[in-house]
Amino acid sequence: MHCSTRSTVAASALLILTACQRTPGEIDVCDAIHRAPELLGKPVTLSGWFSNGYHWSAVGSGDCPQKLIATQFHKHTPISFAKSEQPAADEIRKSLADGWPPRWDFQARFYGVLSRVNGPAPFSPSVEEMPYVLDVQRIEGIRIGRATWRKEPPPCDKACMDRLDQKELQSLFSDFDTNADKSISLQEWRKGALFEGAEGPVVVALEAKASIVFKAVDTDSDGRLTMAEFAVLNQKYLQVPAPELTANLRSLE
Repeated sequence: MHCSTRSTVAASALLILTACQRTPGEIDVCDAIHRAPELLGKPVTLSGWFSNGYHWSAVGSGDCPQKLIATQFHKHTPISFAKSEQPAADEIRKSLADGWPPRWDFQARFYGVLSRVNGPAPFSPSVEEMPYVLDVQRIEGIRIGRATWRKEPPPCDKACMDRLDQKELQSLFSDFDTNADKSISLQEWRKGALFEGAEGPVVVALEAKASIVFKAVDTDSDGRLTMAEFAVLNQKYLQVPAPELTANLRSLE
């Protein structure tokens, strides 16, 4: 049977879009960005893939990978899963209960209100700008997997460094560089703010291999991380969703 997409504007001015494999009222990320001016400030049901980049989180689509919608979460966000048993389901529940973006990629329906962001989303090297943000009020049908719009980041060379938001990277670097000597020692890395009060198996796994991760990116083996070395660590071990981090940690064994 042929499946078509139809769109209408309901009396409440909500965009109602019926498409293959979507429930009534769902719109995908590409459609939402295209129709954003008429959706701003209104309840929407957004269909897409969520991913967390450590300093940002967003919903995207493989059909328009360079167009993302930033996400804002609140404590005790109601959620449901497509399957009762999924890896990291408890960790996702815990993160959302605390109002934090989960570290795992997943596909879902996101219920919330769309608004405009004042300026580009912070520290988002994979996209030039995220002009819109979804204030998430409910998430349904979570299916954990790899976000279709995310790509494996290349090694962080000089060109990569130039693309990064230097102010945000410097701020994170300074959190670890407690003696302000413009380098990060192994002791500073192990005692960094990242691990203070942190919970969850992903952070525990990273903390358990903190020394190994440090040595892997300390390319000149001088026992200290420069800004360039820290940028590689940040991109490979901090700025990735949980499945990639797990794989990266396993590769060090």
